[in-house]
Amino acid sequence: MSAGPPSSSESRRTQEELASNYALQVALQTMKERCQQLQARLSVVEEENLQLKIDKQRHVRHGSKISPQASGDIDKLQEQIAQLSRQKSQLTHHIFMVATENKHLWTRLSLLTEANESLGTRLNKISNALSNHTSKTEEFLKEMSNDLGNQSLDEISLKLMNNLQLGRNDSELQVTEISELQSIKDCDFTLTNGDNLNNGETCDINDDEEDSYEISNDLKNCKKQLSSFLTVIKEQQEVLHRCVKLLRAYAKGNEDCLVCKKHQQANEKVYLDECVMTSLSERVEKDSIDQEVQHINENSKKRYECPIGGCNYSNIDNDELADHVLTHFPPIRIEDEFDQLCLEQPPSIV
Repeated sequence: MSAGPPSSSESRRTQEELASNYALQVALQTMKERCQQLQARLSVVEEENLQLKIDKQRHVRHGSKISPQASGDIDKLQEQIAQLSRQKSQLTHHIFMVATENKHLWTRLSLLTEANESLGTRLNKISNALSNHTSKTEEFLKEMSNDLGNQSLDEISLKLMNNLQLGRNDSELQVTEISELQSIKDCDFTLTNGDNLNNGETCDINDDEEDSYEISNDLKNCKKQLSSFLTVIKEQQEVLHRCVKLLRAYAKGNEDCLVCKKHQQANEKVYLDECVMTSLSERVEKDSIDQEVQHINENSKKRYECPIGGCNYSNIDNDELADHVLTHFPPIRIEDEFDQLCLEQPPSIV
């Protein structure tokens, strides 16, 4: 099984990264053009203001009497000067507001990049840990199947407990890492000019808001994937806890499980019925009875005991006993769920 997502997922992730970078470049270019337009407008207003001042000084320098019509023109010019001054103040404030928003955008972009790099590193660690744990489990099961006939029951139980303890420690470490990942907060890219700027008006930057919504949705999807990883790892940890409890119960010498007891009682009942029917149906000679008793004694010497359930079995080889022991452990297929989650939404945002 491969430790990482397939090549198609990597190509899709690369395309999403390029799309995110392009969207950010478009937003920054739009803000840059807006600043240039506002600066050009401010220059035009300053030139008009300067021309009006020159015209006013020219009329004052001539010292001629001002007619009522000229007086009205002067009043209009003064009103225009006041309006232009107010527009200049508003444009200056708007330029400052856009520059501040641009600075905040770059700051949040750097924070998002750092969070994305940290998230990718931690996801790679979790993927490698899950792959290593799965490979270790498969190797352990193969070794147990091969060495089961050469080891005693105590050695088998100790080996099972040690390996399950290691698996539980790995699962706890993975749960801790995923809990740390959940502490990453989503970045809010809603751009406003503040409570004390421009009377609390909101900036109309639709492109930036759409980009921020897309980034926020990607982060939420990534959190959902991490939550699913955490659920799967917790289920695996519960399975390991149950296995450890069974082994401890076997080590303490507790009674056999109900299934093994019923199976043993059924075998004993069948054996007794056969003996009674044999004794009532026919009487055999003493030599045949001795041979049957000897055969039964030989079969009883070849009995094996299950290390988990404690049930005795006769006429069974090592492979069948190993298969019976493995039936006490539920199958763990964490790799399939991890691959499927990686294919659905790769958690990589730039």
